Amino acid sequence: MVQTLLFRIECWRAWIPPALRTMHLEARLGCLLPEAEPDVSFIPLMQRRRLSPMARAAVAAAWPCMGGQRPLPLICCSLHGETYHCFAILTDISKGEEVSPSRFALSVHGAVGGLLSQFSANHSPCVALAPGGEGYPAALLEAAGFLSRDSGSFNEVLVIWYEQPLPELYRGYDHDPPSVMGLAVRLSSWQGDGSCLTVSRASGGAHAVDGDPLLKIIEGFGNSTSRWTLPALSSGWFWEVEDA
Repeated sequence: MVQTLLFRIECWRAWIPPALRTMHLEARLGCLLPEAEPDVSFIPLMQRRRLSPMARAAVAAAWPCMGGQRPLPLICCSLHGETYHCFAILTDISKGEEVSPSRFALSVHGAVGGLLSQFSANHSPCVALAPGGEGYPAALLEAAGFLSRDSGSFNEVLVIWYEQPLPELYRGYDHDPPSVMGLAVRLSSWQGDGSCLTVSRASGGAHAVDGDPLLKIIEGFGNSTSRWTLPALSSGWFWEVEDA
């Protein structure tokens, strides 16, 4: 059984650190944000100082894609979320120290979406996903639900993927992203024209991806025509971007 999702790509932006960029990659990634550090200068200084490096990358990538759209649902997807704050909180607890309420608020899995909603005065729904073995396409299943004819409320949705390296203690137990990364893609229903994102799921699985899955997706969006596969539990996801 094959399940296919089709979307029109309205806008996308990504931020990855200079260490992950090559001349070849930068030549293809026309929507790669050029700054050496994520630009979040549009956020008030006191709030900006509290953002983790991952939150900065996610917000910097998402902001140009929001484009003043109202309403615009947000789908935020990260395998491990705000380990930057969570591990520090657990360390403090192990030492018998008090937990900062503001830091706890920034550690929850929906923190990035909440911050974006606050900064943009966007009151649309916000979903935070930890996709696990299903992988990053889980966010696109949510997007399809928002854009379905049955929902009838939203013409576009913003999907944001973001990661950061795990604390050293955890690195032997799960995939460890090579660095902080953020990718935001504004999607609408496919109507037969424009840039197309096709994602299909088929039984039989897929080979393990060569390199980091999120970096693979970012590289894929940087090609005018690109196809790649990502593994999932007992299946595989096949991605294709055309004229992006």
